[in-house]
Amino acid sequence: MSPHIVCACVTEDRPEFIPWLLWNYHKQTYVNKSLLIIDSSLEVPAFKTDKTGWVTLHGVAHGMSVAAKRNLALDLAQGDAISWFDDDDWQHPQKLELAAQSGLPLFGAARAWFYNIFTGEAQPHTGNGVLFNSAVVDLRLAKSVRFDEHLTIAADTPWLREVTSRAGLAIGVAPAPTHAWLCHDENMCNPVESKKWGRRVDGPGFDSETMEKLEELRLRLLHSIIFGT
Repeated sequence: MSPHIVCACVTEDRPEFIPWLLWNYHKQTYVNKSLLIIDSSLEVPAFKTDKTGWVTLHGVAHGMSVAAKRNLALDLAQGDAISWFDDDDWQHPQKLELAAQSGLPLFGAARAWFYNIFTGEAQPHTGNGVLFNSAVVDLRLAKSVRFDEHLTIAADTPWLREVTSRAGLAIGVAPAPTHAWLCHDENMCNPVESKKWGRRVDGPGFDSETMEKLEELRLRLLHSIIFGT
């Protein structure tokens, strides 16, 4: 039987990104999956579980830290593996499928893209190992490591370092990027001004539908900037 992969997202006060998140989840070619959203927004969306039964939202106190929300997601997740689906990431449609096919406790990509949502320019990135946002992790392994709730940003770095250490040699690396970070004004770690732009994203998966959804997201963000909603 194919493993059940939980896609976990933690978010706060970014309703413009929720349709983008749901599209990235539903377009995954892998079937045995679910989406768990931990939302600390002042106004949490009304739905708790969507009509498929496989998208569940938990509202928590406003201002709850990212690390604390990730730990809660680990506590609530039920399945065989987990992958972090940030609301402002682009996910390759075969991200989960490639990981499931590997059969390894840790699978992901060492390469990714930064994408400027307003100009369409990109910057490639290469890490020293599997990148956090690309990783699909055996759930027992993931639950064995806690996020440091004293860290206000980048708590994912020490968490993944420990997960990687515990995985040992049982790690698979995808041959091409399986995600891209969207750079915009509300980024916590990757603001637009911190990158050198000029390239275009290439590779399979970043198709015409992706460009259409990006344009819809741009319009929602511009509307929010102009009208404050």
